[in-house]
Amino acid sequence: MTDQLVSQALTLGYVCGRILELDNSIRFAGFVNNMGTIIAYQYRDGLDPLLKTNETELSFIDTVLRMRTRKDMEPKLGKVIYSLTIYEKVKRATILPDSEEDPILMVSLDSNNNRVGIDHEFLIRDGILPLVSHYLKSFTDRKDLKFFHSDGDSHNR
Repeated sequence: MTDQLVSQALTLGYVCGRILELDNSIRFAGFVNNMGTIIAYQYRDGLDPLLKTNETELSFIDTVLRMRTRKDMEPKLGKVIYSLTIYEKVKRATILPDSEEDPILMVSLDSNNNRVGIDHEFLIRDGILPLVSHYLKSFTDRKDLKFFHSDGDSHNR
């Protein structure tokens, strides 16, 4: 991998951590490319994942394919912002980036069964989307992008 791709993966890993800090109902945050390949991800501390690694990868590929079919309706319905699927055990949000070149964000959330009053739509719209937009905008638009390296320091691109 080139230094830029490594730096991008480290930065996206940092963003995953920031997403997990937004609310303790967030189980997982991960970025995948247009083919469904995982670029960076992070689970909530102490979480026992519901899916095995190979099941997660297949799920991401399936989700990316479904999002592509939704794009067919964009001329009439407008741009897809995110999709939320509610399962019995978990909610999964797929958040499309502003730019086709940017990775797709996958987030899983606890279902509301155990906590009352969690507004996941608000959390996605007013917490996750602005945070991700800030960092992904950096990849395509800004010259002052700071990549976060494993040593904890940030460096200009």
